[in-house]
Amino acid sequence: MNIKLIQFAACVFALVHGVSCYAAQPGYEKVPMHNGLPAWVEFDGHEWHSTQLLARLRDVNRKEAATKILNDNGMVVVREFKLVPGLICIGLNQGQLVKAKGWSNDALIVSLRKRHGILTNSKLFRYVEYDGIVHADATPSDKAYRDGRLWGLRNIGQDGGLDGADIDAAKAWDISKGAKATIVAVCDSGIRYTHEDLRDQMWINEDEIPGNNLDDDNDGYIDNIYGADTINNDGDPMDGLGHGTHCAGTIGASANDSAPHVGVAWNVTLMAVKCLSDSGWGSTAAIIASLDFATLNDLVRREKTMRGSV
Repeated sequence: MNIKLIQFAACVFALVHGVSCYAAQPGYEKVPMHNGLPAWVEFDGHEWHSTQLLARLRDVNRKEAATKILNDNGMVVVREFKLVPGLICIGLNQGQLVKAKGWSNDALIVSLRKRHGILTNSKLFRYVEYDGIVHADATPSDKAYRDGRLWGLRNIGQDGGLDGADIDAAKAWDISKGAKATIVAVCDSGIRYTHEDLRDQMWINEDEIPGNNLDDDNDGYIDNIYGADTINNDGDPMDGLGHGTHCAGTIGASANDSAPHVGVAWNVTLMAVKCLSDSGWGSTAAIIASLDFATLNDLVRREKTMRGSV
């Protein structure tokens, strides 16, 4: 795969409730399970991935020394990132993962803190961080939004207001409807790429042969035709939450057909990069990996709709 210097033409943020640049604050009553473990643990006022750490090597030529430290302490490199030299995601090896499934939340936290200390004290890394959790934003349930009092967000001429005092999409379409050459990566909960308004808008990985159970293009994902799933580390970015599909439709749902919706730029191409789970949470590592994938696939635009530690 050829890697070019990428110019990001635009970065579209769908701001619904607001965005925070810190790890998500605790407040989700039920922690979902992921691969037999709690998706996150809470300490220091934030939510963190229950087993993973992020670390950046001081010297990329000292991988052998770093590998020894990891092996000696039951750790393994889960993922290496191409955008930032030396940045890796570190988790438990298979044997420790099996044991961890029987640990309490307190034991998981103790393990995270202990491994953080080991890596920090090794002096092999520029920094070691816990892997912060993010959550998908959603359409607000606030009454003022629902009943139309926030007319600047949703104007239907309510309360004697001016119907259509909004973003003037129709006038914009007289100028441009987008272009198929423009690829928008929806880094979110995936895209339901079978949706009637989206199936003809999808980016297709032409270097991958569908259904042969091989990584034909050596990008780390098997049979990834429409994008990639960086939260589950597989090639199927199907959306099980609906958030990414909603955002994709707002961006580029098809027009002038029998389907009910239309996107703001209905001629663009949509790449599905699933970095949020079907429960709506994701990790910093998964988000970095989603941008890694999009950038290395000659992306010119990206779209993110999430809040938390990014």
